[in-house]
Amino acid sequence: MLDGARPLEARLLGLECERFVIGPDDRLIPYEGRAGIRTLLERLIDRHGWRPVTEVGALVGLKRDGATISLEAAGQFEFSAPPLPTVEAIRQTLAAHQAELADVTTDLDLRFLWAGYNPADHRPDTPVMPRERYHLMRRNFPDGARRGSAMLDFTCAVQVSLDFTDAVECLEMVRLGHLLTPVLIALFANSPVAGGVETGCRSWRGRIWPEVDPDRCGVPPIVFDRALTLEQLVDWAWDLPMYFRAERAADGELRYRMLEQPRTFRQFVLHGRADRPATLADWMLHLSTCYPDVRPRQQLELRQCDTVPLEGALALPALVQGLFYHAATRRACLTRLRDGDRRIDRVALRAAACIAALDAPALGGTLRDLARDVITLAREGQASRIAEGHTVPDPAASDALDRLEAIIRGEAAPFWATLSSGWAATPSLYALARPA
Repeated sequence: MLDGARPLEARLLGLECERFVIGPDDRLIPYEGRAGIRTLLERLIDRHGWRPVTEVGALVGLKRDGATISLEAAGQFEFSAPPLPTVEAIRQTLAAHQAELADVTTDLDLRFLWAGYNPADHRPDTPVMPRERYHLMRRNFPDGARRGSAMLDFTCAVQVSLDFTDAVECLEMVRLGHLLTPVLIALFANSPVAGGVETGCRSWRGRIWPEVDPDRCGVPPIVFDRALTLEQLVDWAWDLPMYFRAERAADGELRYRMLEQPRTFRQFVLHGRADRPATLADWMLHLSTCYPDVRPRQQLELRQCDTVPLEGALALPALVQGLFYHAATRRACLTRLRDGDRRIDRVALRAAACIAALDAPALGGTLRDLARDVITLAREGQASRIAEGHTVPDPAASDALDRLEAIIRGEAAPFWATLSSGWAATPSLYALARPA
C-alpha cells in the first residue's frame, strides 16, 4: 500500500464512470452482433487507436495512455480516466471519450443510460460477457448469488481514486471516506427503481450492496476507530475468503480458477499450493474482490456513489479533492462528521441515506445540512490549496460543486428524482438513455 504514496505536489485524481448501453429494442445490448459490445470495442481500436485487452481469446477491454475501458458482467461500459491533476483535465478527458463513443455508436442508434441500477431489471435476457471472473464470483456469493448477481448485472457506479502522502494521511482519508459515505450516497443517489417499480429507496444500489457479501462489502467496523492502523486494514482483507486465483497460461493470458477448497488469503499464504508460493499479484487480485465503501490499495478508491450523468459525475472529484487534499480541511471535516463518536450508528446512518437521501436525519439535523457544510469545506480546502501553491484555479471544479449546491437548495432536481419521474412517464430504458 505504501508503495503508492506520492509527494504532496504530485497527488492526482482518478475517475471511473460506468453506464448501461441500450439498443433501440429497449434492452441492454449483447456482446456479439453488429450493434454489440464487441463491435464498439473493435471500432474504438480501429478508429481511435485503443489497444485490445483480451481474456481467454475474447476482447473484453481497451487501454490507451493510462486510460482503460472495461466491461462489467452484463456489459456495463466502464471508462477509467488516467490519473489527472484537476477536475478540468478530467472534464476534457471525459468529453474526448464521449466524442469517440458518439463516433462509434451513432449509426447503430445506441444510447447510454446513467443509472445506479437498471430500472427494468430484465433478468431473463440480461446479456453475458465472456469474462471468467464474473462466472466464478457468482459461485462464491454466500446467498446463492441472488444479491451478488443483482450487483453484477444491474448496477453502475461512479468512483474516484485518491493518492496519499504517507500512512498517517492514508488512515485519515480512510476514516473520512467512510464517515462521508452517507453524504456521498445522498448526494449521488440515482437508483430509485428496480424491477420496474419504485423501491422506496433513493439508492437501491447502495441499499443492496452490503448484502452481497456482508463480510467484504460496505463498512468494516474497524474503519471508525481513530487508532486504526494499516496493519489492521491489511488483516481485514487477509482474513477474507478468496473468491478465486489466477494463473498465466502458455499463451500469456490469465486464467481464473476456483480454489480446490475454501481458504482465506492468510491460509493461502501460509499453506500455498504445491507448485508455488503466494505472490503480490495474488494479493492484488484478492483485493479486487473486496468491496468496502472505501477500498485501500496503492490508492484509495471511494466506491459509494451511484453513477450519474457525466456533468454530475465531475462533482465527485471536485468534492473529494477539496476535502481530502488539504490537511486542515480534512481534519475540519472529520470534526464536523464527529469522528470518533461511538454513540453514532454509522451503519444505520448509511442505510437511512439509501432510503431518504438528503432528507435522512443525521447528527441532529439532516444529511442535507451535513452536505451543505461539507461542500462549503470543500470550497475552502480548494481555495487554500490554490493560495498555498499546490494547485491552480479550477473552474470545472467550482461549476461541479455549484450543481450539487443547487440540488441541496432545491433549485435543481436530485438525480434520483429525474430518473424516477422519467421512468414514471415512459417506462423505457431507451427513452431514459442518452446518445453519447
